[in-house]
Amino acid sequence: MKLPEQVKIGYKTYQIRPQDRDDTDTDYNFGFANHNINLIRSRDYGDKVDCANTLLHEILHGCFHVGSLGLEHDEEERIVTVLTNQLIAAMQDSPDVFRWIMRNANG
Repeated sequence: MKLPEQVKIGYKTYQIRPQDRDDTDTDYNFGFANHNINLIRSRDYGDKVDCANTLLHEILHGCFHVGSLGLEHDEEERIVTVLTNQLIAAMQDSPDVFRWIMRNANG
């Protein structure tokens, strides 16, 4: 599946690149965000929902960073994981609501 090339988070534009399937030397098996170089790496293989969840998860990490929320890593990871899982579920259960939000958010 082809990932989007970039995402704007606040004032920053993050490049999006596929996460290597064989990258088992890190704790980031599905994706990660490098805020120093504005790069998100996210899986582009496997289940589509898992891929969408991973990308949204990394975007939310970018939101925390750009928003200067300054939480401890474990606390941020827990919050981002819960928000991502709940948002994906809401998108699956109520797609019309999210289409409405997108239509109206863009004017």
